[in-house]
Amino acid sequence: MISLDAYYNGVLAQLGEHLPCTQGVIGSIPIRSTNLKSKSSSDGFFSIYRGRIMYIQYYDSPLGKILLAADEIGLIGVWFENQKYYADGLIDPVEKEMAVLKETKEWLNLYFSGKEPKVLPKMHLIGTKFQSKVWQLLLKIPYGKTMTYKDIARMISPNMSAQAVGSAVGHNKISILIPCHRVIGSNNNLTGYAGGIEKKEKLLEIEGIYE
Repeated sequence: MISLDAYYNGVLAQLGEHLPCTQGVIGSIPIRSTNLKSKSSSDGFFSIYRGRIMYIQYYDSPLGKILLAADEIGLIGVWFENQKYYADGLIDPVEKEMAVLKETKEWLNLYFSGKEPKVLPKMHLIGTKFQSKVWQLLLKIPYGKTMTYKDIARMISPNMSAQAVGSAVGHNKISILIPCHRVIGSNNNLTGYAGGIEKKEKLLEIEGIYE
């Protein structure tokens, strides 16, 4: 068996590459809320965020309702209902099924069945340069593994604080697919999950990490 130190050293080496830190598109990826204002696409109303139409769908997961959002570029949001920063950035989106939202639902079906999805839906990351860099690092954490906030901070800079990384992780808009639930405290505590610690624990249980 590989030691934990050897595993982390390997992951750190893999993630040490220079990553782009602007808004970007990754892979190929799927949303709902009581205080979210939405209109049917037949109404002819469209919500524009940075000049793009936004679309939503809802997904009923074993852990509760999930809101999925996308624009013409890709998936932009996956939030558990009532989580912190729920539907952040969405204003009057159109409730309509898009191909990427359908792909996201299929991805989630596979994930919640206990299997590891191999291909991500196309994603459009919308955030600051620093947030985008952290989110792209989260995508490198393997299924069934965890890393600490301090580990991720070290990958960015020797002087980067774990608290700064924690803030960016907490503002991750694409829950589960960008696996912020795989980031834990230095003492292995399950801390700092916008969807709630219970959901974080359940997600890790699905991946066989936490029992």
